[in-house]
Amino acid sequence: MSIDGTPDLDSLVMCGERTAGAMRQHAGNRDRTVAFFRHLLHGDQADGGKDVWECLRSGLITEIEVRDVVMAHFATWLSRENRVLEPSSDTWSSPALEHLFELALFGRPANREELSVPENLAT
Repeated sequence: MSIDGTPDLDSLVMCGERTAGAMRQHAGNRDRTVAFFRHLLHGDQADGGKDVWECLRSGLITEIEVRDVVMAHFATWLSRENRVLEPSSDTWSSPALEHLFELALFGRPANREELSVPENLAT
């Protein structure tokens, strides 16, 4: 899998605003939201970042997993920012919102292919 480019942060912020609306929460500060997405996608793991984008580029996780991680971590972060309990994703997530995150992350719908297990790890 070849991943070129980087996610569109402006579009991710818009996804965050849509998510906040679906969660019935305040969307929050744009600069803090951008910083959150940068830290999650490209942050040094030694500093608590996830470096999710490099994990994808290295083939460790799928595009669907990236989308799910970004959405889940954003919901947790937003709820903490708003000092409220995080609602279950069953109450706010939708295929349409997932699609918007995919477009923001990849510029297209996520690849539905599964990871292939390297031969030396296959049982």
